[in-house]
Amino acid sequence: MASIVVGVLFIDFSTANLIKAALAVVAQLLTSAVGSMAIARSGYLNGSPPTSVTHTDELQLIKPDGN
Repeated sequence: MASIVVGVLFIDFSTANLIKAALAVVAQLLTSAVGSMAIARSGYLNGSPPTSVTHTDELQLIKPDGN
């Protein structure tokens, strides 16, 4: 998405569009990390097995009661 926003900025450049594009890119970068973690957490909590390249399941070492 960031590439599309920057490309559109090059086509129709103005100061207002520069500010909008900067805000859009920052928002996309901030929300993509949160979304990725939410998807990974939901998969783990639903019992999906980790990929074969996962060496240590650190979440399995934590007891459910928080100790």
